[in-house]
Amino acid sequence: MSNALKDQFNQAWWSRWWQALQTEFGDLGVAEWLSDAQLEDWSELSLKQRIQYTSHLSYQRLEQAGFGYAEIVDGLQNIAPQFPGLPGLVLSQIVEEYGLADFDVSFKALETFTQFSTAEFAIRAFIEQNQTVTMAQMQAWSLSDNHHLRRLASEGCRPRLPWGKALTEFKRDPTPILPILQNLIHDPSLYVRKSVANNLNDIGKDHPEVLLAFCQAWLSTSTQADWIIKHASRNFLKQRDSRFLALLNLPKTDHVQLVDWQQDTQVKLGEAWHYHFELQTSKASKPLGRLRLEIQVDYPRPSGMPLRKVFKLAEADYSEARKEFNKTLSFKPLTTRRHYAGQHKIQLVINGEIKHQAWFEVKA
Repeated sequence: MSNALKDQFNQAWWSRWWQALQTEFGDLGVAEWLSDAQLEDWSELSLKQRIQYTSHLSYQRLEQAGFGYAEIVDGLQNIAPQFPGLPGLVLSQIVEEYGLADFDVSFKALETFTQFSTAEFAIRAFIEQNQTVTMAQMQAWSLSDNHHLRRLASEGCRPRLPWGKALTEFKRDPTPILPILQNLIHDPSLYVRKSVANNLNDIGKDHPEVLLAFCQAWLSTSTQADWIIKHASRNFLKQRDSRFLALLNLPKTDHVQLVDWQQDTQVKLGEAWHYHFELQTSKASKPLGRLRLEIQVDYPRPSGMPLRKVFKLAEADYSEARKEFNKTLSFKPLTTRRHYAGQHKIQLVINGEIKHQAWFEVKA
């Protein structure tokens, strides 16, 4: 987790958080509170640790002031609009840690919190505590008029949610998730559809046959469903899996010819590598047709084992018989991937077929 994210929980945030609680619950002792917040090792704490520490201290102070769990989360719902986005995770963390004995009160609180921040991490503890009751609530949320609740229904039960605890039972058997995703397959909200696609993508990592069957059942039932299915299948398309290429009706490309390829022979770290190519049909009267274009890049690593990444360039139904493409590949520093000098291999992939490969040098 980057420092930029965890540093949102700083002294200024503490003061604002304290004032909100003080306004809602009354005097809780501001001097002592802020003193507790001045941890010597605060800078060493991760984002999750800062959220947990804040939730522990907050709940402890409120309990000492005589408030019970239901009163605390009721008051927290009133201040939730003041802490949108990442800082609002403290609210759902309190529910996750202290609310497992009161599902009704906790679900009501999470309904509120997810509309300003998110409850996708907190709800997972309830799934593990009582899958039947929690998934019934998720089913109800999947039918809500509120797109935040519909997204929570999907995002909260993802088997492999990033930054969240994996749901081992759903990795083993994703069947309980499918009715929720079926409720959301035609969702009008892109916010929700992205979550459904990511949930299906998670399922496919452990059970590709379940993903394939789901996609076959819902393909062409709506434009929303088709968007979800394509996005959910992205890893298998990148792997050139024939089952998913056939599912999305990506035809063979025997008629497509690469007639020109030009590239930079080298590029410096931090700059962009440029390449150009042209495609044409082998039959003058025939259009290029439906093409999905990708590049597959092998990045060298100090270990000697290259890192392979696949990038989608374009996807369209081309009516012309010849098409020109001018593209770049960036070598600017990334927080998610470090670039190294050395020989790089690139392959042009069209509808799952490798049409060309080349090498270029990245200089320090």
